Amino acid sequence: MENLKLVIEAIRTEKGEFSGDNLGRVVEAIFEANGHEGITNQQVNDLTGDGGLLAGIVTAPQLRGKAVSDGYYKKKTQAEKAGEHGTSQVRKASIVSAIETIASMPKGSLESLGKAKKPELEALSAALIAMSDRQDADAKADA
Repeated sequence: MENLKLVIEAIRTEKGEFSGDNLGRVVEAIFEANGHEGITNQQVNDLTGDGGLLAGIVTAPQLRGKAVSDGYYKKKTQAEKAGEHGTSQVRKASIVSAIETIASMPKGSLESLGKAKKPELEALSAALIAMSDRQDADAKADA
């Protein structure tokens, strides 16, 4: 981040604004400091937040916007988001489709269930699977 400090100081010496090409220089310096890895949202927040090198100079949206427009921003993958928020990668539509299959219903017949909350759909799916398993066990016991 030493180069970033030099870039910031150079822009201040030039009495330049931290926008446009000058902000681009800042973004490039961060990218270089990252070993040519994309700039993350956490870095943007750390750099522009209280005590950050860019605190009071640029806002997080300005820095993030420039990083995105110049191609230096690293978006989180769906898996990274899921890991942080404890969410599954299974979409509600997939759960509804599975419920239709378990219940031997025509595809699309439960489409409006997609408006339900995901935990409710998961609970319904689990209950139907358990019910199906019980019916299978009962059928085997009767045979």
